[in-house]
Amino acid sequence: MSSVDDFRSKLATDSNFAAAVKACSTPDAIVNVAKGAGIDLSHNDLAKTIAGGSPESDG
Repeated sequence: MSSVDDFRSKLATDSNFAAAVKACSTPDAIVNVAKGAGIDLSHNDLAKTIAGGSPESDG
């Protein structure tokens, strides 16, 4: 599972994590919340998540 998939799954299943992400005002803050939850989410991964893309997509 990719970090994007991990992030999306955690958002869907952990209301505390989702609330923490929602409270973030910058991409850096979201990346830091994810890292605190054990998800190695890069800024590029975050952009893919926001765009609804998948790292496995063919483009």
